[in-house]
Amino acid sequence: MPRISGTQKRTRDFRLRIIENILLKVIPNLEQLQFKKDETTGRPHLEMLYNHWRPNAGWQREDQFSDGTLRLLAMLWTLLSSNKLILLEEPELSLHKAIVEQIPELLYKTRQRKKSVGQILVSTHSEVMQSSKNIDGNFLIFHPGEGGEATKVVPPSDADIEAMRAGLSPADALLPQTAATVHRI
Repeated sequence: MPRISGTQKRTRDFRLRIIENILLKVIPNLEQLQFKKDETTGRPHLEMLYNHWRPNAGWQREDQFSDGTLRLLAMLWTLLSSNKLILLEEPELSLHKAIVEQIPELLYKTRQRKKSVGQILVSTHSEVMQSSKNIDGNFLIFHPGEGGEATKVVPPSDADIEAMRAGLSPADALLPQTAATVHRI
């Protein structure tokens, strides 16, 4: 919360509007996202209004958000506020499959809105995320070494790249190469 509250009001409001528009598309029953200071303590909070059957019962503060919602908010804020290299380690954790499917598109659209020059590295095991047709970029395959040896980093082969250009998703072309072989004792 300190980064959000410490950002100039005009910039903060602009970024939160972009985030709100994205969240409205992926979080069911969400109606509004707002930055608000507590009237008694003056502490800043993010609040979300959900469509709810009881009047005024649909407001939640960030301490009531799910882990997935907090991760999504942090990811989107970081994408909008940084021009540097960003590493997203398993961004799919704690998120519903329907949202995970949209992460590659969210990354692309968020960065396009910002017209950023920074790079994003995503480390994931999520077949759902890697199956997205919106993935564009470079890939590396990590092969764990046998018997405690160092992990090998291997770029996709020309055949892998050609398969992805022909329509296979990275999950279809690359994930089978990362499967560990299990030996029966």
